[in-house]
Parts: sequence; C-alpha cells; structure tokens
Amino acid sequence: MAITWPPTLTELKRDMRVDADVTRFDVSLQQTLDAAVAYVERVRSDVDYAAFAEETPTERDTTKAAVTDDLVLGTLRYARRLDIRRDSPSGMVVTDQIGATPVAGWDADIEKLLRVGRYARMRFA
Repeated sequence: MAITWPPTLTELKRDMRVDADVTRFDVSLQQTLDAAVAYVERVRSDVDYAAFAEETPTERDTTKAAVTDDLVLGTLRYARRLDIRRDSPSGMVVTDQIGATPVAGWDADIEKLLRVGRYARMRFA
C-alpha cells in the first residue's frame, strides 16, 4: 500500500480500534488529527509532504526526506495521545485503586517514530 499524507480520520479510528460507523466523536477526532499533522509538519520541516499528498502529489524533492510508515504511525499515535489527554487537562488522572497520579506529557515511542526530541537527527550549522 502506498504511503500518503496526511493520515486520515479513518486511519486514526482504525489505530484507536474505533468502529468506522461510530461518528459521534468524528469532529473532535478530526480536530485532534489536524493539530497532530500541523505539529509534525512544523517539527519535521525536513520532510517532503507535498510529494505524498493524497489530493495532488507533486514531484519528490530529493533534498528532503520521504514520508515513511514510521512518520505516519507516529502522527496517528500522537493524535491518539492528544485525544486521551483531553480527559486529563491538568496532567493528572484519578482512579479508585491508586488515587491521583500524574500523566506523562511525552512518550518515548512516539518521539522515536517521529524522530523528534532527543531522537531527532543531529543538525549542523
């Protein structure tokens, strides 16, 4: 299957194991996915997104990196994480068993997939 950019709401719902027929959260999920895509495009400006666009792909800019499966999956997982964090805006979650506990604001696996944070490639000036 060819890689396309940006990931779709259908792909996000598949990754979240949400039935495609369930549409009551589509507006908020699409908003979250759009924010995740915007973030990834901003922090990974070294990638040629236009060549992998679903609507009108352009000729690939070989000076930039290609969109990879890791980047698409990382974007979906980042959107999923943003959606989950909506339930804990203060960074805390409360459960019956352990009480209040902090929720991590970052995920090493997502950073690895997106190659951001401490997993970003070194850049030389």
